[in-house]
Amino acid sequence: MRMVFRLIHTALLKASGILFPERCFGCGKADELFCEACERFFASPERTRLSSGVIVLSLFHYSTPAVRKAIRHIKYRRAKRLAERFGGISAHYARDLSSLFPETHSPLLVPVPISQKTKRIRGYNHAEVFMEHVAKACNWETDMHAILKTTHTPSQTTLRTKMERKKNIRGSLTLAKNFSPKERAIILVDDVLTSGATLNECARILRDAGAEKIFGITIAKG
Repeated sequence: MRMVFRLIHTALLKASGILFPERCFGCGKADELFCEACERFFASPERTRLSSGVIVLSLFHYSTPAVRKAIRHIKYRRAKRLAERFGGISAHYARDLSSLFPETHSPLLVPVPISQKTKRIRGYNHAEVFMEHVAKACNWETDMHAILKTTHTPSQTTLRTKMERKKNIRGSLTLAKNFSPKERAIILVDDVLTSGATLNECARILRDAGAEKIFGITIAKG
């Protein structure tokens, strides 16, 4: 029965693509999810140092309406191909991404995890999709399940202060039993950098387990 639903869902997606062609979230250009012209216009790579010392590279600003709308579609409307597109965009910044890690030779990309409940609702972890294309562009290794979210927590977007977000995420993450970050350079991957609470918590448990260096990459900065 589940397979039947998947086939129906795929057929509906294909039909919707014919009836309602894809349009760029930036300019409305047909048959483009996020065209190259808008990519060049909106892209604003920025590095941020978090309170944990983690340096995060963000490719866009979340305040840009087109970027914000695109990310919301990725998170809440299962726009997987759009997540792939943003991952592919990272290829244009591979040199800058690589320069962020001058002391590392083989960094490991790790997605910020979501709870199983959230994954059931959304259908996938969009950070994983984005990460796969970043890895392909930069020829970096990945580990999809290095960090696990064992406790479902309210969305960080519903909390106002940094302290609330820090308390909300604290203790909800753990490392997989068969994963060791000892003496590794880890690159955490997420969609949006806001307070940095989630990335800081990921960094904390990685450092406690012996990670050598920790960095981050996000689609946008809030």
